[in-house]
Amino acid sequence: MGKKLFLLVSDSLITPLDIKCLKELKENFKVENACFSYFLKQNNSLHLKNMLDIINLEYGISNLELEEVLGLDDYILIIPEKLLAYEKISSISSNEKCFILVDDKDKVDDKHIYIPYLNKEKYLQGSDLNLDIKILEYIAENKLFYAEKLSSLLKESRYRHSQSVAKTAYEICVHNKLNELAIKAYQAGLFHDCAKDLKDVDKYVEKENLSFPHYSYHQFAGANLARELFKIQDEEILSSIRYHCTGKADMNTLEMIIYAADKVEPLRDFKTEHLRNECFKDYKNGFIITLRDQADFFIRNNIRYKDNPLSEKMYNQYLGE
Repeated sequence: MGKKLFLLVSDSLITPLDIKCLKELKENFKVENACFSYFLKQNNSLHLKNMLDIINLEYGISNLELEEVLGLDDYILIIPEKLLAYEKISSISSNEKCFILVDDKDKVDDKHIYIPYLNKEKYLQGSDLNLDIKILEYIAENKLFYAEKLSSLLKESRYRHSQSVAKTAYEICVHNKLNELAIKAYQAGLFHDCAKDLKDVDKYVEKENLSFPHYSYHQFAGANLARELFKIQDEEILSSIRYHCTGKADMNTLEMIIYAADKVEPLRDFKTEHLRNECFKDYKNGFIITLRDQADFFIRNNIRYKDNPLSEKMYNQYLGE
């Protein structure tokens, strides 16, 4: 079977960077088999194990706990330098089978290896969610990393709604063969209401938008909060958050999908399955059908729904009103 290489991990979040690093290490050491070994710290043991199980299913990579690796006869163990802070790890690092992974080229020698893309901060803070959808759903369900921060801003029901919008937006993309947009849609859906429960929401709204109805403040504030607190820089994502409540004229694909997903997600307290199915068949047509359904509801209940210039232009353009 030959020598097997193991990359030691301890963070709960397993990202594409880990997969890429593992593949490069496999090539550098010219081994046929490479997988993860995990060092369980008390606070994230269960989550790390569960995420590695998900990666195992997705990539076919088997994973062994550190003690299991050390019991093997023939192995190479790659240890990220930051883990040397733990006595248990430091004590084995001098083993000739162990190599240290560093983030400084100047430290490279026979014992130290440099890989230039180990910073996971953008994944932890929520600015980059380019992860397997099963990992994303696990993070959201267990309120880890950025999801913990998001959930602290929202009522529980609002947080669950945000999860549902994210999943619905992702599914609309997949059904419409917009796979390249699917993760963006999930991210925009998850954060779309991030400012909805803020008591001082107006503080995050630009002065020129304070003339809009108060119920729409959270969309403007949400885009600003997503940029400031969660470090999201993608303008397409931010724009879909900024207009998910009022809509606007000339909406792009992601804006339409988030607007519709917000209205048709399955946790809504009205029937949405027929609208969701229309979005799955054709997101543009589904968006317009959702708008029509919404307008009919407002008319039946004598609710003003074109009470701001953004919504008025949207309804006029897409429904010909």
